[in-house]
Amino acid sequence: MEELIKITTRKDGAQAVSARVLYDYFAPSERFHPWMERNLQYGFIINYDYTPTTYSHPQNKQVVDDF
Repeated sequence: MEELIKITTRKDGAQAVSARVLYDYFAPSERFHPWMERNLQYGFIINYDYTPTTYSHPQNKQVVDDF
Protein backbone atom coordinates (compact mmCIF):
# COMPACT_ATOMS: atom_id res chain seq x y z
CA MET A 1 0.00 0.00 0.00
CA GLU A 2 1.34 3.43 -0.94
CA GLU A 3 2.10 5.76 1.95
CA LEU A 4 0.14 9.03 1.53
CA ILE A 5 1.89 10.93 4.33
CA LYS A 6 5.29 9.97 5.74
CA ILE A 7 5.02 8.91 9.39
CA THR A 8 8.21 8.92 11.44
CA THR A 9 8.69 6.89 14.62
CA ARG A 10 10.71 8.87 17.15
CA LYS A 11 13.27 7.41 19.57
CA ASP A 12 10.67 7.42 22.35
CA GLY A 13 8.32 5.32 20.19
CA ALA A 14 5.90 8.16 19.42
CA GLN A 15 4.80 8.58 15.83
CA ALA A 16 5.15 12.00 14.23
CA VAL A 17 4.23 13.74 10.99
CA SER A 18 5.90 16.89 9.73
CA ALA A 19 3.57 19.91 9.51
CA ARG A 20 5.24 20.78 6.22
CA VAL A 21 4.41 17.33 4.83
CA LEU A 22 0.76 17.84 5.83
CA TYR A 23 0.83 21.30 4.29
CA ASP A 24 2.18 19.92 1.01
CA TYR A 25 -0.42 17.13 1.03
CA PHE A 26 -3.39 19.46 1.57
CA ALA A 27 -1.95 22.14 -0.79
CA PRO A 28 -3.74 25.13 0.75
CA SER A 29 -3.81 28.45 -1.09
CA GLU A 30 -2.11 30.32 1.78
CA ARG A 31 1.56 30.30 2.76
CA PHE A 32 2.85 27.85 5.38
CA HIS A 33 3.20 30.19 8.38
CA PRO A 34 -0.33 31.68 8.24
CA TRP A 35 -1.70 28.16 7.68
CA MET A 36 0.22 26.81 10.68
CA GLU A 37 -0.71 29.74 12.93
CA ARG A 38 -4.38 29.24 12.05
CA ASN A 39 -4.19 25.52 12.81
CA LEU A 40 -2.48 26.11 16.15
CA GLN A 41 -5.53 28.14 17.24
CA TYR A 42 -7.48 24.87 17.60
CA GLY A 43 -5.98 24.40 21.08
CA PHE A 44 -3.02 22.12 20.39
CA ILE A 45 -0.57 21.91 23.29
CA ILE A 46 3.12 22.57 22.62
CA ASN A 47 5.39 19.55 23.33
CA TYR A 48 2.30 17.37 23.75
CA ASP A 49 0.46 17.62 20.43
CA TYR A 50 3.31 19.18 18.47
CA THR A 51 7.00 20.00 18.86
CA PRO A 52 8.53 23.05 17.18
CA THR A 53 11.76 22.30 15.35
CA THR A 54 14.04 23.81 12.75
CA TYR A 55 16.26 22.36 10.06
CA SER A 56 18.58 23.63 7.37
CA HIS A 57 17.10 23.44 3.87
CA PRO A 58 19.31 21.11 1.80
CA GLN A 59 19.45 23.34 -1.28
CA ASN A 60 19.86 26.89 0.01
CA LYS A 61 20.91 26.17 3.64
CA GLN A 62 18.14 28.49 4.90
CA VAL A 63 16.86 27.71 8.42
CA VAL A 64 13.29 26.41 8.13
CA ASP A 65 10.65 26.09 10.87
CA ASP A 66 8.67 22.88 11.18
CA PHE A 67 6.34 21.38 13.73
